[in-house]
Amino acid sequence: MTDALLSRRPYKTPWSSSNVQEYLHEKRGRQFDPAMVNVLLEHWDDVEQLYSQNDGRDKISSSPM
Repeated sequence: MTDALLSRRPYKTPWSSSNVQEYLHEKRGRQFDPAMVNVLLEHWDDVEQLYSQNDGRDKISSSPM
């Protein structure tokens, strides 16, 4: 799900990193396992680094949706 939101798709632009984090916070405990969201958010810098190294294909957007 995180990849789908952060990545460009033919039918949508990528969400910004801050928008994805906000969405995860909002859905934690309702749609997503709170423990999993906590772990993902604790390692968010690693997520951003992986996307930044993705040779320019699907970089994280810095602008709002």
